[in-house]
This record gives sequence, C-alpha cells and structure tokens, in this order.
Amino acid sequence: MATDDLVEYKVDRFAVLTGPEGALELYRSDRGELILWAYSSQGKLVVSCGDGQPYVRASAEDLGKFARNLNETLLVALDAWHPDGARYPAPDVSELDPLGYVGVPDETISAGVVWVPTRPVRQGDQLVAAELHCREPGRPLLLAYSSLEALVNGCGPYQAAAAIHVDRLDDVASQAGACGVALNVSLTEDSRHTAPVRDWSRHTLFDVD
Repeated sequence: MATDDLVEYKVDRFAVLTGPEGALELYRSDRGELILWAYSSQGKLVVSCGDGQPYVRASAEDLGKFARNLNETLLVALDAWHPDGARYPAPDVSELDPLGYVGVPDETISAGVVWVPTRPVRQGDQLVAAELHCREPGRPLLLAYSSLEALVNGCGPYQAAAAIHVDRLDDVASQAGACGVALNVSLTEDSRHTAPVRDWSRHTLFDVD
C-alpha cells in the first residue's frame, strides 16, 4: 500500500523495521518496487521478525514525509509476514543492566511513564505486587512496557498492570527483588494469563503514587 493509506488505520505510531544502526530498512521487490516493512503493533512485529528485530516508532505522517523526499514511489508492507523471518538474535535480557532499554523513542516514555505487570490492583491500593518473570533460573526480571498497548501485546489481555514514572523503575525493580529490567518483552503463550486473575495475594510489593 501507499504511505498515504496508513492514515486510515487507527494507529498512533507504527513499528517500522530498521537496521542495527537505526536506518530504515528498504527492500527492492522482484518487480523493482521499493518497500518499507511496518507493523501496527509490536506483537505483530515480533511474530513476523522475532524479538531481536531493530525497529523505530513512526507515525503515518512521519512515513509520508519520508516517502515524499524520495525520488520514487515507496510502498508499505503492513503487518505482512517477513520473508526473511527472524534475522537478529533475541537480546539476552539477563545480561542487561537495570534500565538498559529505557530511552527507546516512544511518546509514553518521553512523557516519563511506563507500565509494569502486577497482581490485580483494586481502587485505592497504596501497595501493588509486581509480577516478575525469569528467562533463566534465579534471575527474575521486572518487565516494563512503553505503553498500555505494548503491555497488552506483550502479556495478553488478562494482565493486570500499573503505571509508574521511569525514574522510579530502578527502585521498583530493587524493591521487587528483580535482577534487572526488560522493556517491551513479548511473553510466550504459556507464560501469559489465560483468564482474569482474581488472586490478590501480595508479594514483592512496591508503593504507588
């Protein structure tokens, strides 16, 4: 599709493939067409390209401006299966320093807020229990998501969550007993809740504003 057609989709920012250095990835089809790969959610990008794929967030307007600066027509492959699949290794989040991913360009992070998976939260709660996840035994991680949409894409629709300020993320990870923080991780199906959680048992508590 043409970049102008993206405005019809109710998506604030698309996940657009880049190379490791950050430049947009452009493909040339067998028919000589110039193609840009974009996804309406991070979850769809991970399914197609794996969770090690570099990408950038861009609005339909951003992509339109980019296309108009080219000397030829640019087409967008939206939410399409990538023929090369997962080309980049998944990041080893167990080796990342806390806050290692924070700073990814995203409007919610720039506003200073991220979402973290929790046990169910009731109105008026002053303490919330964080849910930690392990990719290897003995190294629990606190997951953080750049937007509520990213959390749903990564954890599924039944995940309870709380919004916290970015500058508190390191302290929350320490209070919860996490070895580090991973941003926008897509959990496997067997790691996601399959129904609303009704257990309010509290462990690894942190205070909320």
